[in-house]
Amino acid sequence: MNSPMIPSLRVELQQLSPADVSGIEPLYISVEWMRYCVVCESEQCFVAHERCANGLICSCSNCGDKRVVSFTRTNSDAGKWEAYT
Repeated sequence: MNSPMIPSLRVELQQLSPADVSGIEPLYISVEWMRYCVVCESEQCFVAHERCANGLICSCSNCGDKRVVSFTRTNSDAGKWEAYT
């Protein structure tokens, strides 16, 4: 079976702008969640130990494949939520 071309973490980081990658910092508490792994072709637990401005740098707990996962929730304008309080 032919597997699709899957970019490695190094390729993903090279495609980001230097400003997004320059601030890689370790997480004090690792983050775990379930996500589909394209290498394992199944749902796997991913663990993030580092973050950058573009998202979390995580790895599959089964095969070790590393990825940059964009943040899905970001802070909105500070004034908008005050209208609801």
